[in-house]
Amino acid sequence: MPEANTSKLAFEILGDVQKLNLQKGDTLVIHCKIPMSPGDRQRVAETFKKVFPNNECLVLMPGMSLEVVKTQSN
Repeated sequence: MPEANTSKLAFEILGDVQKLNLQKGDTLVIHCKIPMSPGDRQRVAETFKKVFPNNECLVLMPGMSLEVVKTQSN
């Protein structure tokens, strides 16, 4: 997908964020509705890192999920 088309989506994603109450060390996970180029995903992550410097940002592509599986000792 050309970056010109997905760049607009990147800004729409940023515009959809209304209110976040992140604590220091929290990770922001963004679930994309359509595929984005690697450059657009990087720009989204960098933009959020500037706004939330004490937090990490993870941009997931459509169909991707994120979970934690703990061992019994945890």
